[in-house]
Amino acid sequence: GKGDLESVRLRFRHLTQFEDYQTADMVFDSGKGQYVATIPGAFIVPEWDLMYYVEAVTKAGDGRMAPDMEEEMPYVIVPVKR
Repeated sequence: GKGDLESVRLRFRHLTQFEDYQTADMVFDSGKGQYVATIPGAFIVPEWDLMYYVEAVTKAGDGRMAPDMEEEMPYVIVPVKR
């Protein structure tokens, strides 16, 4: 459960291999029953679509990523409206 989690982070970058992922800590929103994070609006630019994944680490040091690389592409691509 969420009590076992050390951290949940949103990793995001533009759809280019020339930059590293940026990180936003995700916080649990009890009203929504889920973890949330915000990507700064200024980060979204017409030149690049956006890609992201979620990284969760337990207090025992085990990590998981979503989407799961074993099942699908290990990131989500979000097209930017141009």
